[in-house]
Amino acid sequence: MHVTIFGYGSQGRAHALNLSESGWDITVVLRPESPSISIAKQDGVEVITDAISTACKTEICALLLPDLAQPELWREVLVTHLPTNSAILFAHGYAIHYGLITPRADLDIILAGPMCPGTELRNRYVARDSVPIVTAIQQDHSGHAAERLRAYVDGITGGRHDVIESTFAEETETDLFSEQALLCGGLGYLVQAVYELLVEAGYNPKLAHYTAMTEPVNLARLIAAHGVDGMLDRISHVARYGARTRGPRIIDTRVRQTLRTILAEIRSGSFQRELAEATKTQS
Repeated sequence: MHVTIFGYGSQGRAHALNLSESGWDITVVLRPESPSISIAKQDGVEVITDAISTACKTEICALLLPDLAQPELWREVLVTHLPTNSAILFAHGYAIHYGLITPRADLDIILAGPMCPGTELRNRYVARDSVPIVTAIQQDHSGHAAERLRAYVDGITGGRHDVIESTFAEETETDLFSEQALLCGGLGYLVQAVYELLVEAGYNPKLAHYTAMTEPVNLARLIAAHGVDGMLDRISHVARYGARTRGPRIIDTRVRQTLRTILAEIRSGSFQRELAEATKTQS
């Protein structure tokens, strides 16, 4: 099976290398001036800069450009030149869910979203470890969308995966909420605040760095393996008591209401419109 991959960033590179090693015929399409061309060539990946001629003969088009760059490629190339019954595959549902791309009715629209960065997807493939991956079918014109999606997921994971069947809307909204409320926004800013407060109080900055920015990795592994309650069962009595009595003071009713507001902004499309305006202003 042949796949054309647009983009060679974190996800694009991992998808391309994993598919190639799984026996797929792949082509990577990049802009003539793209700095990723040299990286792809070093990886031994075929690179094409003529997007139109490549799109005209693709069976599966993996659209792995940044979310906000996808609509332009769709308008200028794909909407006109993709063959009938071909498929567009996304790793994140943003552009489809928020209507930045309105797909033609004669295409399959599918999603395979690894729940990890591209570097981790690649590392797990090499190590032959399982990958959690969200899948969804938005449109099945060919009648073979599910078959194509299963084959693609097997290709990027080496057949080692934990598939979570979902929808474009659910994948997009939960991913954005996790990024904003927990992974990047919540955890990132909490870690930074703890570090700054320790240094401000006169503690050794090196010790503050390890306390705030390194130790959370060990706890994250425990939580991933055993859940929050399981993590609490596996730490010291002092740490467990402090967590149970101080945790609710940090994640209080005000914080919970803020989380509800952030989720509502994502679900209503308010965040997408805000981002679009901010991007327009910066460009």
